[in-house]
Amino acid sequence: MSNASHIDSNSQFINSKTTPKKRLRKHVHIMFIGLSSEETAPIIALLRASRLSPRGKHITDEQTFLAALSDHSWDLILCTEDKGDFGIKTAIPHLNKQNKDIPIIQLIAQADCKALLQGMRNKIQAVAPLAEKELLLCHIRRELENLDQRRRLRRAESALAEVNQRNYELMHSSQNPICCCNDDSIIFANEAFVKCFGFTQEAQLLGSSLSSYFVLEEQEELQKKIENILHGNASDTQLELTALRSDLTEFSASMQLSPARVKGRACVRVFFDNDIDADSQLLSENLDLVSGLFNNEHLCNQLERTIHRSLHGGSDCTLIYIILDQYDQILQSHGIEFCDQLIRDCSNILRAHISNAHLISRSSDNVFSVIYLDPNLDKAESLAQILNKKFSDLLKKTAGENFSHGCSIGLATINDNTPPQEELIARAALTARSLSGTGGYKVYAKKDEAPAQQQALESLDNAINNNQLRLLFQPVVHLINQTDTGQHYEVLLRLIMDDGTEVSPDVFMNAIYDPEISIRLDRWVIEQSLRMLVPTLENPKKNYLFLNLSLPTLSHKQTLGWLAETLRKHDIPADRLIFQISVNDIRRTPKKAHIFSEELHKMHCHVCIKHFSTSEHSISSLKQVQSDYIKLDGKIVESITSDKKNDESFYNLTQQLNSLKKKTIAPQIEDTGIMAKLWKARISFIQGYYLQKPRKEMDYDFFEDN
Repeated sequence: MSNASHIDSNSQFINSKTTPKKRLRKHVHIMFIGLSSEETAPIIALLRASRLSPRGKHITDEQTFLAALSDHSWDLILCTEDKGDFGIKTAIPHLNKQNKDIPIIQLIAQADCKALLQGMRNKIQAVAPLAEKELLLCHIRRELENLDQRRRLRRAESALAEVNQRNYELMHSSQNPICCCNDDSIIFANEAFVKCFGFTQEAQLLGSSLSSYFVLEEQEELQKKIENILHGNASDTQLELTALRSDLTEFSASMQLSPARVKGRACVRVFFDNDIDADSQLLSENLDLVSGLFNNEHLCNQLERTIHRSLHGGSDCTLIYIILDQYDQILQSHGIEFCDQLIRDCSNILRAHISNAHLISRSSDNVFSVIYLDPNLDKAESLAQILNKKFSDLLKKTAGENFSHGCSIGLATINDNTPPQEELIARAALTARSLSGTGGYKVYAKKDEAPAQQQALESLDNAINNNQLRLLFQPVVHLINQTDTGQHYEVLLRLIMDDGTEVSPDVFMNAIYDPEISIRLDRWVIEQSLRMLVPTLENPKKNYLFLNLSLPTLSHKQTLGWLAETLRKHDIPADRLIFQISVNDIRRTPKKAHIFSEELHKMHCHVCIKHFSTSEHSISSLKQVQSDYIKLDGKIVESITSDKKNDESFYNLTQQLNSLKKKTIAPQIEDTGIMAKLWKARISFIQGYYLQKPRKEMDYDFFEDN
């Protein structure tokens, strides 16, 4: 009794002297690992005397521990040094694997510096002697307060993201014209704004200067107001300015400027008070047309709600990120129609093995995502294993034995410690890409991210610094219109291995995928190509270079500015460059591709759409991107040599392109057998090993007159 009285009196002393007078939390959920009932009883009594209400669970084995993790949000783990088969050393990897934020306090028999050091190495928050109840109580309160602050922060971030998303949706559907801009550049415009200024689609406005749509003498005032808000020097501002429509007619615009966030970016929202007659808006489409699954936009909306629910505990689930391996190689060898059918077959597999209770989406061309609404991570892993086997079997059966990797699957848990949506998707994607080339599945763990990113960057740096990258040039030769004196080459990149073999980007970029790396490689190719072009500028025959652009480069907002500066630095005419954009990339980001191609033409560069076929995606790309050249898909060219039934569709396609004044290119020409058909189709250029393999120099004999 005297000991109990001593504990109670000391607890009251601590309560009155060391803790602020505030209402403490009602319940504390505690896991006890390695502690007997006799050891936990005085701890529970101590907590109750300190105005805490403990709810404890004794954990004796690994299976019980895993089941308990999904019950609800735990507040604390009290453990001893490992004694039996299951202890805290076994539990910590599971906490890391499931990304659980549960503070751990280890109780030891007596104060020991070595035990304290070992606990810190094991990422244990505190180590305390079992007999020192006052010290233990201080540790418990500190960890509970820290945990409470972390949870409050996560919920606040989630609430803020939800508010921002709601604001974005309201702006989209508003009948008043609204746009958002960053540094005077428009990054969002709703339909009412597009109509108000006389445009037909948002893509015509994105990236353009907001002030350019106002009379010249008022542009500076608007720019200053926007700059003040972006730098926090002003909040809400009202303006009365004279605006210009697309046809240069003017109207008086009453505007309200205020700070906002769009897709996580700080910006200025411009709200127009002008009343307009808004037509009824179409409902947003949630389905991907090829697969019939939900599209990426719907996935992101649902994922945001799922994350918000999970922050309150008891709603654990898993994001499954599936990358169809070797997609680009399959596209190159089999064509876009085959790939569309492959996507439909993969979608059927997903529907067959995942119930409608879970959300299945197609995030991009070769990526599927699943919000798997089950707290049991083992079930998600079992599903991933099944899907990997099914996808592998499908590829072997349809595409051939060379495409046997199936898919790479990354899993990321969703719980009360989940980061914002963008980071969660990035975690799952990074984990999946770490398996690229081998297939299989893997669960995200924090330690995987930084080394993978660093290794990718180091690989590129080493390749550049050690002269392991090489440019090759393959001629693109006129088939008709021989009066054109230009000499065209496509620039190809190769990685030189230690044994001297050359590897194409399709192979090594799969191993070190990263948007930043793609941008750096594209810039390196452009920079080196321009340096090799400079000595040829004085030649009577002009050399023109076809340069490939990746999707990250196409999407990066600084690419055009960098390109303009690079051309000025080398003093090279912009019309010597022809930038190739894939139909696939246009399909992924039609608005960015539209703006990018328009800006390239303003700089006097040329644009080529590559991998063009008879598919609806290729045909629609003609409307989305202003192009000078069309490079046909190699599979289309190959088909007219093997099957006469394909000739008619091929001629119809080339006739349509010729009527649009497009210069057409037939790639992968291996022999003379196809030349008569290409001539009949009025193909402008041909390219392939029949003419010349890629070489280090631009030295092809273009049948010049002596």
